Amino acid sequence: MKLKPGDICITDPQYSADCYVIIEAFGGEFDSHAVLSLKKRTILLVTGETLHKIGEVSADLGVEGIQRILLKKPEPPSLDHPDFFNGKLRALREAAAATGEDHARWTMLARAKPGDSLPVHTRTGAVPVTFHYVLERGKKYVFVAANKEGKLLQYPLANLCTGTH
Repeated sequence: MKLKPGDICITDPQYSADCYVIIEAFGGEFDSHAVLSLKKRTILLVTGETLHKIGEVSADLGVEGIQRILLKKPEPPSLDHPDFFNGKLRALREAAAATGEDHARWTMLARAKPGDSLPVHTRTGAVPVTFHYVLERGKKYVFVAANKEGKLLQYPLANLCTGTH
């Protein structure tokens, strides 16, 4: 079956369980396609023999609409959003109870507003992330921020750079 832009496809489970929207069909010897992964939200190049058509994108939305929706970077929550408000309360409580480096980190989180840039330690050094909110509970991961690609990640408190280390 010839696949065309806008077709929705799945792969054989033996390869990887994912669902794709065909963006561009190259054809040729390998019958390759540029696809948008609905699971990973990235654009990949796959061969047609691994894809099975299950539907089509509606004409109203189109391939461009799907790309716009899935590749859009998440917006930070508003100041009155419950996730931000409840997280701020937790950060204030934790800052009052903590000492030393943890006190400085919780204070940074209590003062941060959605959209603020915060430095975090990674394997490659300190990098800025876009703060979204503090998680209401949890000991390992305590805040959510977007990396430079716009992907939302949960970070441990110890990864937050305070400037003293």
